[in-house]
Amino acid sequence: MCAIDMVDKKQLTRGQKIWARLRDLRDNAPVSFERAKLVTASYKETEGLPMPIRRAKAFEKIITEIPIFIDDDQLLVGDYAASPMAVEMHPDLEIEPIEEVIEGGIEGSKSVYNIREEDMPLLKEIYNYWKIWNIKESYIRSLE
Repeated sequence: MCAIDMVDKKQLTRGQKIWARLRDLRDNAPVSFERAKLVTASYKETEGLPMPIRRAKAFEKIITEIPIFIDDDQLLVGDYAASPMAVEMHPDLEIEPIEEVIEGGIEGSKSVYNIREEDMPLLKEIYNYWKIWNIKESYIRSLE
């Protein structure tokens, strides 16, 4: 039962209505891979180009193609992720959270991320592409 069903809808403020709808999603919303898919596709498409161009094209792809969630009662729209209360993966920045999930699997993982079983093949594909080329790993290699 949703928290909003327990209270008379007419008594709630706009903010309370939004929170009542989203509260149930807060602890169990699955990770969104929309940004990760777009940035990975862009980097694959732009291999061989200078890095500033690749980053610019990835940014363009993200801002023009990522789904935007807009709640009915929002005055200012746009959320952190493509779905409500989700987390977006940023494999271009750091790959360790993805590595933890892959190594531990869905059931054995100590990760705080909620990954759906059907997303595991996509997660592995993204991991394999970024495991060497993410910004954190590139920086560490530059120090060696």
